[in-house]
Amino acid sequence: PDVPSPFGAREASLTSPHAAASVIWRLRPMFHLMLESVLSSDEDFDELSDTSRSETFIVGPGFRQGWNLGEQQIVVGLSAPITRAAGQSSVGVLVYFSYERPF
Repeated sequence: PDVPSPFGAREASLTSPHAAASVIWRLRPMFHLMLESVLSSDEDFDELSDTSRSETFIVGPGFRQGWNLGEQQIVVGLSAPITRAAGQSSVGVLVYFSYERPF
C-alpha cells in the first residue's frame, strides 16, 4: 500500500498476483515426466507516473529419475523452462541433483 512513484509525488497500492501449476506423470517407477508453469502479472509505475501491468509466463517441461541405493536415494532432473515476457521468448536449462541420506 501507498508505494511512492519514482517519477512523481503520486502513491498507489500495487498488486502482483501469481498463479502456478504442476503436472507430474509417473511413466515408470522412479521416472517422472513433469510440466510446471507460472504466470505472474506485475503492476508498476510507468514514466507518466501511471500504473501499468506486465505479464510473464513460464512453462517448464522436464523429467526426473531416481535410484535407491540401499537406504539412500539419488535423484537427477532436467528441465527446459521457456519464458514469454514483453513479446519475447527465451529458453533456459535447469539441472537438478539430489542425494538423500536416511534419517
